[in-house]
Amino acid sequence: MYRALTAGLLLLCSHANSHASAYAGLHISNDASPHIPAPAITPRIYHGSDARPGDWPWITYVAAGSPDFVTQFCGGVLIAPELLLSAAHCVFVGTTRITELHASLEPMSRPISTADFDATAVEQSGEVRILPHPDYQPGAELYEHDIVLVKLDTALHPARFPVLGAPADIAALERLPAAARRGAVQVAGWGTTDASGQLPQRLQQVALDYIPHAQCRSQWRSYTSRLAITATMLCAAGAGPSLPAPDTCAGDSGGPLVRGTPDTGRLLGLTSFGKACGVINPPGVYTDVTGYIGWLEQAATTLGQPLVDIATSLPDRVRAGIGATTTVRWQVRNESLRTTADGIAFSLAVPAGLNIDNFQGASCQQSGATINCQLSQPLGHGSAHTISMDIAHLGDTELSTPLTVRVTQQQHDYRGDNNAGTIMLTFTDRPAPSRSSGGAGYWLPMLAALALLRRRRAAFSHISR
Repeated sequence: MYRALTAGLLLLCSHANSHASAYAGLHISNDASPHIPAPAITPRIYHGSDARPGDWPWITYVAAGSPDFVTQFCGGVLIAPELLLSAAHCVFVGTTRITELHASLEPMSRPISTADFDATAVEQSGEVRILPHPDYQPGAELYEHDIVLVKLDTALHPARFPVLGAPADIAALERLPAAARRGAVQVAGWGTTDASGQLPQRLQQVALDYIPHAQCRSQWRSYTSRLAITATMLCAAGAGPSLPAPDTCAGDSGGPLVRGTPDTGRLLGLTSFGKACGVINPPGVYTDVTGYIGWLEQAATTLGQPLVDIATSLPDRVRAGIGATTTVRWQVRNESLRTTADGIAFSLAVPAGLNIDNFQGASCQQSGATINCQLSQPLGHGSAHTISMDIAHLGDTELSTPLTVRVTQQQHDYRGDNNAGTIMLTFTDRPAPSRSSGGAGYWLPMLAALALLRRRRAAFSHISR
């Protein structure tokens, strides 16, 4: 028998002397306010540790159900101010879909009542706020397409949002040697910490080994023929000389699996299911978020909160002569799979000693050293828009300086790590470093000589007046 990683709760109060206790210890008092009793201190969750405040600013604690009947709790990921991502099985009891959720943003300690939650999602009068993947089959033995997108009633603003991974990130993990896969991913949550159902007082995190897809599929096939690991799933497990090994457990469902660390890594998966907590063979299974980007864009648009992926494509470096003017061309790309990007703008701070003007492809205004520009048209998914600008060196001595361009748009960008770029600008009359590829090394000295000639002519003209 394998376990879903949801902590199921049965909370109901019908009169002053009635109450119901749950598998995970959640209790409804006779005033119909759900409370989670403080467990004994458990310093480590399957060899994990307490997370520090701010490490996971976008992680959410999710209670599914109404204030007087919370059916289960899970983890979640806030991917935009009003959009919450979690596991689809968190919003079902059997085959019945839950129509109310409560979410708390990065509480270091578990909320003790629904009044402590930051936002809710309640469906009323046919309004859709909770969108499980259409191919998820509630109650089925196979937890395939175990992902749900939820629109919250209140916008939440963490210090930063997660960066959603891409299929290339998974492919890179698959290519790593075994030693490099050790501890390559991290997970976090408020799930149970041992077989007795003990709950932690604080958010827990732990590093796990990434398990290649073929190995995971083979190990699960050896365990049961009724469940197949599909391309929509990722696998991870702890390593150690003894069991239980580091792992996620009941109550961690819907929580994040990230590559690297939560502050610089990318969100790759959501906790889904496993055989038993602390078991390494077969490993724990996670929904592969990177395979659902197209669906996420479509679902977010349905919920009125479109998501985009805007990227910049700038040259790494530009070299010209002292006092020269050079034209730089670069692109804004909409790498979204389905969403058109609106209101695209970019800004840059002009470094001292330079003048930047003659923009083509954008309408720009300069205020002090800052230039703000706007694209006149929306940018369709999969398309690019070229910008050109003239950069003039105003001095008569060498200059080397970075120029950073930052792009923004009206919709939320789910990959905010690729919408800014930096060009290293160098103005010098020295010959460029030789390159084994040939060609370019001959042109740059010639350009430098022409720039020097221009300056001498300008100086002679000035003296003759």
